[in-house]
Amino acid sequence: MATTETTYLLGSADDAGYWYSSKTYSHNPSSTGYDQVYQNTGGTHKQGFDRTSSRYKYRHGFFRFPNIDIAQGTNIVSAYFKNNFYDGEDVKYYLVGYDADNAVSLVDGSTTFQVSDGDHGNHTTASVLYQVPLNGSQDASNDNYITSNDISSIIQEIIDRPGWSSGNSLMLIMILTLSYSSDEYRRSWGYNNQSIRGYNTELVITYEGGGSSGTTKPKTFNLAQDMGSNFNLIREL
Repeated sequence: MATTETTYLLGSADDAGYWYSSKTYSHNPSSTGYDQVYQNTGGTHKQGFDRTSSRYKYRHGFFRFPNIDIAQGTNIVSAYFKNNFYDGEDVKYYLVGYDADNAVSLVDGSTTFQVSDGDHGNHTTASVLYQVPLNGSQDASNDNYITSNDISSIIQEIIDRPGWSSGNSLMLIMILTLSYSSDEYRRSWGYNNQSIRGYNTELVITYEGGGSSGTTKPKTFNLAQDMGSNFNLIREL
């Protein structure tokens, strides 16, 4: 059976952000939910947990990949997520998918996500460990371009949805599954830094079909990244 490999990129800074939970006590967002959602985090932001003297704060990042040109029910051979991080401690995230026919807000159908869209009940059943290993000093601004384990189970679950259509968008979410009391995060380079740093946030999918027998056709969806180093300043509560 022929296979096709396609690399998908974020379409704009609006395709990345994070759900945020900040409380005065130890908690787990999987049961308590989130307080806010931040979108268009084009610069940099933390992924994971950090604690100040009075707040326990979680940031679970999302990455939306538009125009996935794979037909409903197609067999996914392999899939990998790639993202660029600052230096820092070893952190074990889990990747899950946004369990929807098309990665738009379940509240109003727009591409502007709402707080409740982050509810863990909206995640795929499939999840895959995504480990970002220790390197350098915490928050040092070096490049750590980390490829996930095979996440084909996540992509397959979304592609197999009865309402999925070729050209829809899908979204991956990086979560922590435990409650923490000390820092457990890495800072992530945002969309506006990708062309500057030379590393894109990517989703690479290999699937059956699309070529002559026994061949693999690499394709890349290159989307304009013309925002330079400009990014939104975001204030967290």
